[in-house]
Amino acid sequence: MLYGQVGILRTVPPADSYSLRRLRQVAKALRIVWPPEMDYANFVRMLSPTRPNQAAMLNASTLLFRGAGYRSFSGGIPEDVDHAALASDYAHTTAPLRRLVDRYSGEICVALCADQPVPAWVSRALDGLPEQMAAAERRAKKYERAIIDLLEVYLLADKVGQTFTGTVIDLDRNKQHGTVMISEPAVEGRVTGDRLRLGEEVSVRLASANYDVGAVAFEVARGDQRPI
Repeated sequence: MLYGQVGILRTVPPADSYSLRRLRQVAKALRIVWPPEMDYANFVRMLSPTRPNQAAMLNASTLLFRGAGYRSFSGGIPEDVDHAALASDYAHTTAPLRRLVDRYSGEICVALCADQPVPAWVSRALDGLPEQMAAAERRAKKYERAIIDLLEVYLLADKVGQTFTGTVIDLDRNKQHGTVMISEPAVEGRVTGDRLRLGEEVSVRLASANYDVGAVAFEVARGDQRPI
């Protein structure tokens, strides 16, 4: 498609420093060693989906795919067609029964390989495809996130009131609300407390595990409670 100067590619901008720092805090919370000198690409390749904490880490790594989208083009090659997470050019072409865009990219590739014009019905659809795919992806991610949220509630529903050791992996500006991750089971949830610090290991009490809202909530433990 790049050679033919017509098509639609999957694009991802480079990860920002904040996202990388947050991901390192997730690794710390899951007790996974990520050497400071090791970059993300080499780190993620050493993870195994067969180990529960590393599977959770792989899922968390999708954080770096924020900003992923599609870029259509015709009659030239735009500058913003890179897929930073893969460090290469990339296209979705293999699942036309699952992704609408694959139907069009497949037709484009068939036409280019046969040295034939791209079908007019494909060309007419190119400009609108990125937004169509973005809308579909928003729905899919919302659905997937809801599944994970409900699973986290299920894992902790009978442990309300118990304390855990967790790591603060995200913070609001006022530093009284954030996100904490516990390692066993690998669950992250909202946490409240005074003067939370990013990357800090804290003892937290499970305040709620609510099926109705699909969320767990923690608060910094007080007194002489001990982590379990």
